[in-house]
Amino acid sequence: MKRICFSGLLLFLILSVKSQSKLSAGFDADEYMEALRISSQHLDSLHPTYTLPIVGNYQKDYRSPVVGLKNRFDVWVKDNSIGIISIRATIAESESWIENFYMGMIGNEGTIVISDKQVFKYKIAADTNAYVHLGWMLGLAHMAPDIVARINLLYNKGIKQFIIIGHSQGGAIAFLLRSYLQYLDNNTIPKDIVFKTYCSAPPKPGNLFYSYDYDYITRGGWGYRVVNKLDWVPETPFTVQTSGDVNSVSPMRNREESMNHLGFASKVYLNSVYKKINRATKKSLKLYNKYLGHTLYKLIKKNHPEYKEPAYKPSVNYSITGTPIILVPTEAYKQKFADNGQNAFLHHSYRSYLFLTQENFPK
Repeated sequence: MKRICFSGLLLFLILSVKSQSKLSAGFDADEYMEALRISSQHLDSLHPTYTLPIVGNYQKDYRSPVVGLKNRFDVWVKDNSIGIISIRATIAESESWIENFYMGMIGNEGTIVISDKQVFKYKIAADTNAYVHLGWMLGLAHMAPDIVARINLLYNKGIKQFIIIGHSQGGAIAFLLRSYLQYLDNNTIPKDIVFKTYCSAPPKPGNLFYSYDYDYITRGGWGYRVVNKLDWVPETPFTVQTSGDVNSVSPMRNREESMNHLGFASKVYLNSVYKKINRATKKSLKLYNKYLGHTLYKLIKKNHPEYKEPAYKPSVNYSITGTPIILVPTEAYKQKFADNGQNAFLHHSYRSYLFLTQENFPK
């Protein structure tokens, strides 16, 4: 009788362990597609027929209110063991699009003054040369306190593993959220939490030094950028590189010293060319910060009068970020998503990404 009871208890424990999902390093196509399906659920109140059916044992735990520039996030739970934080993409409202174009850069740490009573303190990289997109940081600033609270609530229920998923604008914010969580004070969230991030169809969130930092903290297979080769959104924002965007030891910063070995004529010519190019790129940077910084700030302030304009960094050198998973269109994909030039977001949709992932990673 004792043997039967012991065997039954052992079987129960084995089945309990097997039922608990566990995150592991490395790209998992099924895991990404499941997370993508969850991400698509943000369309339920916008275009219900565009949502992808949920696959697997997932339960919605929380939906945040709409905050800031029309930002929102969901929290789901898989198998009572993994939390999924899903950041909403751009929606068809002007404030949501303004967030995308509000592309002046801010530094690796500082504060964003949303209002007199709401000041967001952040750090998103160890490197002081790391700069990020202000609009998406503003979106994160409105959601971050609520996200942290939800993580702690689930942690207290025994959930210590989280997937962060975002598509399009949501993917850009997902980068920044992962970085923000990395550098939080020790007492804000427990340090034994595991995060895995899938940034789907994401635009570029920051400069090269931010990318270095993000890729370092997610090294070993914990932070992915999934891109359809035909999708134009990951090519944005447009970028301008100036001499101030390179490492301090670069000859572009110390050109006089690097040209000492050249003859007089060569030095004069190269100096002339450098000055013209540098002048043009700095002029472009000034225009970016004027029209895609200060001018958009005035529009945002109409609906958010207490928001304070931060100082912009002298850079718009945007860089791709995250370990790349490049989805290459197949013949079946080209037939199903035939491009007639009428739909700019044909290759950017949830359905196109899901179909192409299935094509590139057949079971």
